[in-house]
Amino acid sequence: MNGFIDGLGGGFGGRKRDRLVEDRLPRRLIVVSETGSPPEGGRGNPLSSLLRTAGDVFKKLGAQDDDSKSSVVRMAAAISTDTVSAASAFAAASTIASHTRSFTKSASLTDEEEAQLLEELLLAKEVRTPEALESFFPKYDLARIVKAARVLDGRGRASALTTLANFAVLKPDYRRNILLADHGSITESISRILVGIEAAWSGGAYLPACEIEGIVSGTHLLGSLAITRGEVGTEWRRRLAQNKEVRRVIRKFANGQNESAARAARRALATLGVNEWKPKVAGQTGLRILSIDGGGTRALLTFEMLKHIKKLMGKDIHEMFDVICGTSTGAIIAASIGIRRKSVEECEKLYRELIGKVFCKGPMATPKMVLTRAYYDSKILESVLQRECGKGVFIDSTAEEGMPKVCVVSSKLGTSDVTCHTFRNYTYPVGSESRFAGTPDAQLWEALRASSAAPTFFTEKLLNGTLHADGAIVANNPTAVAIHEAQSIFPGIPIELVVSMGNGLAEPKFVDLWKEGSKDKQLGWYDILDSYIYAAVQTEDVHHMLVELLPPEKYFRFNPKTRCAGIDEVRPEKLVEMVDDANRYIEASGERFRRLSEILKPRGTRHFWNQISYSIGMEVRYVQNLFDPVFREEEVATES
Repeated sequence: MNGFIDGLGGGFGGRKRDRLVEDRLPRRLIVVSETGSPPEGGRGNPLSSLLRTAGDVFKKLGAQDDDSKSSVVRMAAAISTDTVSAASAFAAASTIASHTRSFTKSASLTDEEEAQLLEELLLAKEVRTPEALESFFPKYDLARIVKAARVLDGRGRASALTTLANFAVLKPDYRRNILLADHGSITESISRILVGIEAAWSGGAYLPACEIEGIVSGTHLLGSLAITRGEVGTEWRRRLAQNKEVRRVIRKFANGQNESAARAARRALATLGVNEWKPKVAGQTGLRILSIDGGGTRALLTFEMLKHIKKLMGKDIHEMFDVICGTSTGAIIAASIGIRRKSVEECEKLYRELIGKVFCKGPMATPKMVLTRAYYDSKILESVLQRECGKGVFIDSTAEEGMPKVCVVSSKLGTSDVTCHTFRNYTYPVGSESRFAGTPDAQLWEALRASSAAPTFFTEKLLNGTLHADGAIVANNPTAVAIHEAQSIFPGIPIELVVSMGNGLAEPKFVDLWKEGSKDKQLGWYDILDSYIYAAVQTEDVHHMLVELLPPEKYFRFNPKTRCAGIDEVRPEKLVEMVDDANRYIEASGERFRRLSEILKPRGTRHFWNQISYSIGMEVRYVQNLFDPVFREEEVATES
């Protein structure tokens, strides 16, 4: 069975994310010389490769001055029969060499030292697991690998960047060490390498495989280092995010034709908080936000409403919204339709299988709760989530083009209070922060497990030394969280639409009956369960607040009344009742759904000029940002 959310690999749409960075690089190209055999070497930069091939051909032409620039140009002209193109190719190769050649190689790196570095790189590239990485560094020094990226050329430099990028994936805690190793040289190394290769690429140069590898691995490493935890990582990210030349180069890679480089660049932009909003349809004038409540098995109500919206619009949900946020059950739905980009029907099918396995009541449930404070087996939930999510990481999903911003809410349990925590696939622009703590590099299954750890139903989840429980404790209706996050991600962009999906407004008599019937299984945890039940079915306080703040043409809350109050209801006849309740609500709310569809549809030429105006404004902002040192992005808000 395909999972809710597969890993990054070649995309969240298919392959697993259990491969390292080097496995995602494009296939190496073999440059064949005039004699029909590959050129020797492996350490040289593109210029030296050009000279070697030039020498072979030039000897056939009867000339020996293969070190002369003019000779190389004449030789290239003889091959291409185009002197102008040959000169351009030589200039591009020279640009790569001048920008990316080692900082100190000529002054301090001997042939013996270079050979030692290359030997260590060969051993480092064999490290494929966190355990192997732990055993590697007592024998070898991380600073040596960082130094290799600084002083080597060509394939050696590319191998060093790939190795470091893999280390950052295998052990996120090592990112800080990479930043500090070799006197912090990795910052200048990455910047200089990427800018140099881009300069050559702009000149129309053919890039050897090692330079493509340098782009992919260097950009991926930059993205990983940008989300390093702690003050060192925060400061490094701030400096890179404010480096206009680096941002320009990464943007260019993200829009380039090489898909491997584009994926790494899109991820790097996301980690730096470079969030550029683009309308999803003609006439869209601002952000479109989707929020999904928690509610256990009552998520069937949301599935029916989302299917109705899809039917009205003729497109999948992820194609309509810029920001998608969910709590608990809503978190699983948000990640499935947002990050995995599944259809509502696929998501519902998988979710029905999930609840059938997780909410299975056995004879040992009550005794088990005495020991673990969990009525259901948390290991079953974890195994299902692990199987469905693979090793996917939130921020890695941004490698996909057009990926919506997705966050899921959990409750962080402190010693004296409970606070809201978000797991998300984005970071914020420099100068814009959220009031909620968050994690962009969490594994998907762990975040969903944390967000759905309903008190007394499942045990809490420990992540990075912090205890997490169901997000419903702090925000079962996460609409306000979603709005705040959207404004933090895209400061200055207006909100066009907020759609809030509820998972059932239970009638009081059904809540009372359920609470009465639940007493036997609470075993001393009744107060906790009582407050959780209240949070699960009383989500309208947030709704009433938003009604006062947002105009009706921008805010749509859909929350059917249901006869089923239980969040762990799995009896077939009760599940059918939920579907019936949802369909009756949809029919009664037909006019509101119609008005929503009118907003979501592409609009005509009157709104087309608004879109053109916005696009021009964004271009002006970009140009100003490149050339005006006083101009500050966070102080300018361009609205349609």
